[in-house]
Amino acid sequence: MIKAIAVDMDGTFLHSDGTYNHDRFLKVFRQLQDHQITLIAASGNPHYQLKKQFAPVQADLAYVAENGVEVIQAGQVLSCEQMTSSAIQNVFQLHQDLPNSQFILSGFNQAYLMGEKDDEFFDSVKHHYLGLKRIDDLQEVNEPIVKMQIKVPVDQTSQLQTYINDHIQGVTAVTSGYDDLDLIITGQDKAAGLAKLCQANHWQASELMAFGDGQNDLSMLNFVGHSYAMANGMAIVKEAAQNLAPSNDEDGVLQVIEAYLIQQYG
Repeated sequence: MIKAIAVDMDGTFLHSDGTYNHDRFLKVFRQLQDHQITLIAASGNPHYQLKKQFAPVQADLAYVAENGVEVIQAGQVLSCEQMTSSAIQNVFQLHQDLPNSQFILSGFNQAYLMGEKDDEFFDSVKHHYLGLKRIDDLQEVNEPIVKMQIKVPVDQTSQLQTYINDHIQGVTAVTSGYDDLDLIITGQDKAAGLAKLCQANHWQASELMAFGDGQNDLSMLNFVGHSYAMANGMAIVKEAAQNLAPSNDEDGVLQVIEAYLIQQYG
């Protein structure tokens, strides 16, 4: 019996244009509520952005945000880890040494774009963050940092990921399938976030279903008892998941959940 369903957002739940079928979702969501199944938005995006996307039912979801660092349910922050100052300084120095790199720091309340004057890049990422602020100095940040993001030309992404994971302590670089790297606190991934929700709700991992398409979804797909990779997902994700769902643009997540509800409850 499924107690909770965790869904990645970009490339999984959301269509490629960043939208979703609200009417279809609300119908499915009400059925999940009727059967006491919790929906979990598990994303690299910050909690405030996820809540905006799920208005007006945002208070009824649980959230594993910023790739597992922020865990929120019923309006309560169950967990919020923060980056060490040394990790932030080391990544910032790396950013300064890399030409054509962009660097974003995510705080609990807003995000900060470091020294970037490229309006095109700013416009391309601001929809992921409410109140994205340009800064020129780390001293302008007055809140804990929960995640960082660094973007380089696509042909440098893999090499940079390896370098960060080998040389910068306390930080793990993962990709969501795009050119950018999410830098998360080592050990604080989506699986860790789901484990905290399991503990709080007395769920077993075997009672969870999860959907994902990118590298940052691997930990939660390996954690849950019922895992689905999207048809549009990365090859490594399809290999890791137990099942294959239709693509994000076909409402693949909703299709699978609808089929499960019919099979289980008629």
